Amino acid sequence: MVLFRPEWGETPWTRIERDAIKNRSLNDGWDFTTFVPTVEHPQMPLWLPKTRLYVGLQRWGMENAAAAIEARATERGSSPREETVAERADRFARAAKLKQKQEEFQSSHIGVNAALQAYEDFSLATEGHVKPIAAAGIKIEVRRSQQYRILTGLYPCNAVCSFRPFYTNVLKDTYLYVDVYKGFPELPGFHPSPNKASKLKSLRYAYRLLRTDHHAWVGIDEKGREFMPQQLAEHVLRTYMDIAEHTKAN
Repeated sequence: MVLFRPEWGETPWTRIERDAIKNRSLNDGWDFTTFVPTVEHPQMPLWLPKTRLYVGLQRWGMENAAAAIEARATERGSSPREETVAERADRFARAAKLKQKQEEFQSSHIGVNAALQAYEDFSLATEGHVKPIAAAGIKIEVRRSQQYRILTGLYPCNAVCSFRPFYTNVLKDTYLYVDVYKGFPELPGFHPSPNKASKLKSLRYAYRLLRTDHHAWVGIDEKGREFMPQQLAEHVLRTYMDIAEHTKAN
């Protein structure tokens, strides 16, 4: 069973899952799989037969999805059972331990340094996309200024990304901001637009420990969607182009 979202099959571990599923399907068909989209209007992989697509969580909810998964497991010879009290206690202990580690990560030099490196990786990835985008005839320029990463070129829109922790050992309430404007806003060292810039969209991303050995950017305004730096760079560039495409110059 795959909880499917757009990033599935693009990260290192999910690429392994994707390839294993595709290889097994050659011998066993697709009956061993159930895909459950976790976002509205998902664009499923072209190689996946449409008959494997289960209606999404947004429409049917968690209980109906769980019932469908249980039915599929039973069909395959499994015997679903209720979790024992001891198993529930063990799961509770694991969750509590992870929560403690997450809180420690948010209040540590390690967490702040990891977030700063992730912001640098995001910046490099954003800059790295400029050339292939230009090959398609779209000229986007990425500039650096202090904590800002500024995307320009799609008149009349500009995007400003910024990330600056207030302390060297605290990440709590610190966000990577992505603001898309019509016009150019007031920023240190830059001349603003003659007419006051209007903000078209504002997004926030927190850097968090999600599992014992995995941390990533989390979309505060996007239902907790997770992004590795490369994925976030692509997402921000798509957002900038989407907004610019539908914004009139006057």
